[in-house]
Parts: sequence; C-alpha cells; structure tokens
Amino acid sequence: MTNSEITLIELMIAKFRSSLDDHCQTARSIDRNDSWMRIAKIAHMEGYLEFEQALEGTKKSIRAFHCSEPNDSKVTNNQRVI
Repeated sequence: MTNSEITLIELMIAKFRSSLDDHCQTARSIDRNDSWMRIAKIAHMEGYLEFEQALEGTKKSIRAFHCSEPNDSKVTNNQRVI
C-alpha cells in the first residue's frame, strides 16, 4: 500500500467524519484516531455498513502489503496501525 493510497483512505475517513454528529460513536472513534478496523467495527454497530465495508477492504490491501515487504518496514506519517 502506497502513501498515496493511505492518504486517500485518510481523506475518505475525514470526509465521512464531517457528515457525522459529534456524539456519534463512529465520530468519536475517528476523533480518537482509532485503528481503521476499530472504526469499521463501530461503524458496523451503528449501521454505517458501506463505510465499514470500505474500511474492511483496506485490511486486505494492508495485509498484502505487509506480506510483500521486509520485516523492517516502518509506519510513516499519520498512519493508523491496524
């Protein structure tokens, strides 16, 4: 997964967050900078199924990336650890 792809996912999360009420659990999860999978779980519980599926799709991409990279690869920038 490239930095560009991660940036696009972060932008998708930010855009979705702007549509949520501040008291919504999904909004709070995003604001806490929870992992994408934790945000997806909470979004699922609140019925935001399309958003959850989009985040779940990132999980597969990230796993494929980590399987193809050497063990010493590091998380950079503002990436959430999954």
